[in-house]
Amino acid sequence: MENKVVNRSNIRRSNPIAMLKKNAMLIILVLVYIFFTIMTKGRMFKPTSFASLINQNAYVYILGCGMLMCMLTGGNIDLSCGAFVCLLGALGGMMMVVWKWGTALSLAAMLAVGIIYGCGLGALIAYVMVPPWIATLWPSAAWARPYWASPPRTPFRSRTARIS
Repeated sequence: MENKVVNRSNIRRSNPIAMLKKNAMLIILVLVYIFFTIMTKGRMFKPTSFASLINQNAYVYILGCGMLMCMLTGGNIDLSCGAFVCLLGALGGMMMVVWKWGTALSLAAMLAVGIIYGCGLGALIAYVMVPPWIATLWPSAAWARPYWASPPRTPFRSRTARIS
């Protein structure tokens, strides 16, 4: 066995700025973890908190799986997916609370609206040959804040202001 001599002049010294750039996301993750651990006194990272996050955001995971399937099968993306789900949620709430529809009827109507919307965008993409990101960009902006579905308000007046 022969002994190898390590020449210290051949060892490259790491540049601290390059090392910081390479590991910036990891450093930020650790800093965020430390910040929230201090601010919540460790309650943020208990198993019950993670279980609550999973339960309260299940629809986001389902949407993510659907978007993944869209991207894997054809490389397409639906930019209006989240905004349309929010619109359907608001519509379902109006159907059940304001219009006094039953749960089954409201869910069926929401499903029908979703199918019609999806078929319409699919036809726009497949038959009219509009690129998917353009075809789904305008509904994303339109469904994000539907002013037509909200009660009329004066934008600059406080809700507690009295009209005399």
